[in-house]
Amino acid sequence: MKNVVLFISLLFVMACSSNDELKPMVIDTYYTIMLKDVSGNNLLDPSFKGSFAHKEIILYGADEKGVKTSVVLEKGTNVIKSVSINGKDEYYIGVNVGSYVAPNKSIVYLLLPNGDLDRLEMKYKQRGDSKMKYEIYYNDKMIWSEGGVDSSFVIIK
Repeated sequence: MKNVVLFISLLFVMACSSNDELKPMVIDTYYTIMLKDVSGNNLLDPSFKGSFAHKEIILYGADEKGVKTSVVLEKGTNVIKSVSINGKDEYYIGVNVGSYVAPNKSIVYLLLPNGDLDRLEMKYKQRGDSKMKYEIYYNDKMIWSEGGVDSSFVIIK
């Protein structure tokens, strides 16, 4: 019994004397895109007759130069998310993946069933293990920057 108490005491002293500090980690790289037509219809809503088929929507990776590759990052129902707002389901694309093509930059290509291929680029800051987005681009046009209230976007197709 004396050895058990000594062993537990030794573990306690070692744990309390550790030089490792707990460092918080924040990963804030997620953003969402809703696709609508000029009349405001959600092109991801399966109840809308002109909507895109979820299974045909694909997110592709990019190479180190930012050029689209054949690497599928996510597709179909893994890409499409929904939320109920006032009893109505709203559908959107959740982007939390990409190819890290340069220090602090991630690119993903969105292929839609109508053949449109859109480039989504996110720039982020990295401090320790934390990553936080600070700019998002859609087809090379900045659509969000740090300090913006929301990182959810509506794209008109």
